[in-house]
Amino acid sequence: MLLCEVRQGTRPWARVRLEDISPSGFRIAWMPSVDPERPLRARIPGLQVLTAHVRWQRGKAIGCEFAETLHLAVFEHIVKESGAL
Repeated sequence: MLLCEVRQGTRPWARVRLEDISPSGFRIAWMPSVDPERPLRARIPGLQVLTAHVRWQRGKAIGCEFAETLHLAVFEHIVKESGAL
């Protein structure tokens, strides 16, 4: 679990809880008014802005796939920063 900011288009950044991250994607616990047709930008502390696409939505949970698979070193950095190690 990691706190980050996400947005779609020119909407304001929203602080969300990013969960179940893998090199190919992640789950967001909740995001207001998500549009599954638009790319999502994620600002994870210490990293460049990442692009992802909404792949599913169940209740308030949203599953996203990174536009480009994360490099292993980047993924390991995120895991380390989240305290999961």
